[in-house]
Order: sequence, then C-alpha cells, then structure tokens
Amino acid sequence: MTTQSGGKHWPTHERISQVGEAKSYIDAIIVHFNNPKQLTETINVIRARVGSRVTVVDNSDDVELASAAYAIATRLGAHYLATPTNLGWGASINYWLSEVVDQRPLMLVLAHDAKLKRFEEQVVISEISNKSVFAVSPENAEQSTCYYSHSRFFWFSKNKPRKSSYEVPVGHSTAILFKTEKVKFLLFDEEFFIYGCESEIFLRAGGVGLKTIQTTSFQVRNPSTDSERRFVRTAFLVNSLYCASKHGGVCGLISRSIRIGFSIFRDARVEKLRFIIWAWKNPGKGFRTYRKTWFG
Repeated sequence: MTTQSGGKHWPTHERISQVGEAKSYIDAIIVHFNNPKQLTETINVIRARVGSRVTVVDNSDDVELASAAYAIATRLGAHYLATPTNLGWGASINYWLSEVVDQRPLMLVLAHDAKLKRFEEQVVISEISNKSVFAVSPENAEQSTCYYSHSRFFWFSKNKPRKSSYEVPVGHSTAILFKTEKVKFLLFDEEFFIYGCESEIFLRAGGVGLKTIQTTSFQVRNPSTDSERRFVRTAFLVNSLYCASKHGGVCGLISRSIRIGFSIFRDARVEKLRFIIWAWKNPGKGFRTYRKTWFG
C-alpha cells in the first residue's frame, strides 16, 4: 500500500507503539534522506549496540529512495515513518514527536550514515539521568568540542586531556542522546532545515539552565553527515546569519556580516555578499525560507 503526498506515492506507515516489543528507555530515530546503503548499516549497528526501538523517519523527496528505505526498515524490523515532504532535519524530528505514541524517556537521534563506535548504555544513561542534563553528545574521531559565537557560528577545537565525561556548550554529531520531554519543550527550529545547523537547540537549552555532556563512553567516527558540498556551504552561511540575529540581535548580525565580509578578501567568493544582503532583508528567516528562493 502507498499514500499520496505532493503528487508522489509514499509507503504507508502506522502509528507507532511499543506493543510486542521489549521495553527500553530509548527510542532510536534515524533521519533518512538519500542513502539506503548507509541506512542498512546504521540500523544494524543500533540493533547490536543499543537494542532500542528503531524508527526510520524518511525525509526523502524521491519515491525510489523512500521505497528502498521502507523495504530496508521492514526487513530489519524497524518502524518506518514517512514525512509528507522534505521537511528538513529538525522538522523531521519534530514530526516524529507529533506522530509517535508511547514515546520513551530518551531519544537517540541519528543521521542515516552515523558510524557509531561505542555506546556504553549504563554510563550514558547515568549521565543523562541528572536532572539538569539535556543531552549526551559523543566524542568523535577528532576528539573535539563544538563551540558557538555570533561571529564564527559553530566551530570546533581539539580537546585537552580531561575527565571521561565533561560539560560542553554545544552538542554536534551524527548521533546524540536527548531527553524526549526536553526536546518536546524546546523543539528544533525548523528554519535551519539542514543537519548541523540544528545544533542551535543546544544554545536554547543552555539558556534555560540545561547542560550538555560529552563522554568517551559514547563515540562516533563521523561528526558530520554526507551532503552535497555546495548545498551545505550555502546553508551554513545563510543559517549563520540567521542564528547570529536570533541570539545576538542586530549586534550579532553585524558581527557575523563583518566576518563573512572579510572572508571575501581571502577566498574571492563575492557571492557571499548576496547572503548578507538577503539576511538583512529577511530578518527571522533561515535556510528553509532561502531554499525556496534558491530552488523555487
């Protein structure tokens, strides 16, 4: 059976419950877009290392890719939830929250190509059980920590030797464990649209006194996912201006605009001026809105 959405036919899904499944504290949510092969590997690793209920949230805008993802999820015993259209990363997670019943206390959100290396469940759950903790972010192969500033957007610095678990300002990886109720309270800002920029939710979590913990007991090999380079570059530029404005107001937007402006002299990419002008003309708008003008 299929359902029709936007002129395309998508595999059906049923409302998800935990009937007939082993009880677990964790819902694993894999956001899929265009890589069925990697999706297979990710589901298998989650089954082996975490053992949670797995749902593939399919955000494909291609019928063949959606059908392939549905077939893989069915074959591997995972649930399948198709978004009505290409909603973007954060909106796909918000969609899961609105559609799924019997949600579990914790949600492990993964990209379709997340390369999970280690997940010591008892340690990780112990960390996130602290009342003030919003999420647990893994260490990646580069052993780096993500930071944010209005002028630089998100940036990484290599970790100095430290304890096995430590607080970080921003979680950023292809797999992150959240408290479900806290995400439902904050929700992802859907204007960012693209994975990576959605780390903005950690800034808002910190603003209400919630912490993000990074631990060596949770590790992935790839902090970033597979996306077309030009698409990512454009999205990050547009979203960096939006985020600076959202969290820093006019001063934040000026700071980011100046830094991008100076970078033009270094890389001779004059088209960056277009993004700055667009951001000033479209306050409160991120890449989701810009994408409509780019792709029509």
